[in-house]
Parts: sequence; structure tokens; C-alpha cells
Amino acid sequence: LGTPILTKEGEVIGVLVALHTQEIDNEQSIKQLFHTFTDRISAEMQRFEAENWLRESEERLAKTIESIPHPLIIVDNQTTII
Repeated sequence: LGTPILTKEGEVIGVLVALHTQEIDNEQSIKQLFHTFTDRISAEMQRFEAENWLRESEERLAKTIESIPHPLIIVDNQTTII
């Protein structure tokens, strides 16, 4: 018995599978349970990827700013120094 793990866009990113030595009773209930699990697994995998992307982006930005030889001032839309 198996269920695909899908992204929000419907892309398959994994499969949740259960193996058993005996026939599985009430297969529909198990499939519904698997669907609940795969939704949660997918959300966690995507959150993990987003956190990694953000951390890597912050590291690249920090390295870029550190490599600038001149002083840097950052201002917002109202020209307030941040």
C-alpha cells in the first residue's frame, strides 16, 4: 500500500509505503490515514527546503556586504537609515 508525497503544485517528491505480511483490512481507511500523513510530510519537507534557502540567502548577503570595501548605509522608502 503506498501514497505519493506531493508538493502544493502536485509534483511527486516521495512515496509513503506500508508493507505487511498479511492482507490489509479496511484499505480505504488506511489510504485516508496515509493521505493525512503525506500532507504533513510534504508541508514539513517544503518548510525545511524554504528554511535552507533562506539561510543560504542570508549567508550570501552577509558575505557580499562584508566584502564591500566602502561604508554602506541602508535606507528605507522614507530615507530613514535602517
